[in-house]
Amino acid sequence: MRTAEASLERWRRAVVDIMAYNDQAPIPELRWFVNPAAVKALVGGRGSEIGKYLKEEWQDQLDAHHAKYDLRPGHNHARKNIRERVYGDTSPVEDEEE
Repeated sequence: MRTAEASLERWRRAVVDIMAYNDQAPIPELRWFVNPAAVKALVGGRGSEIGKYLKEEWQDQLDAHHAKYDLRPGHNHARKNIRERVYGDTSPVEDEEE
């Protein structure tokens, strides 16, 4: 069953997982800028809803995290392997319609 609460939890876990991955990444080029597109690629969901969630719940932490590693919005440009990098999983994410 897909519920709004389940989506929020998936997105929360995705943000935590991306940030943890960035903290242990051996070289700067492997880190990810946390944005709606990265979260959607990792766990699915609607980009607009993910963006709203990130802004409302994570903005200050994300700003600090991005500053810590000097990550910019264009950092993820043309990179499509976030699931493989963060979870070691190459299977596609099912897109959900809420």
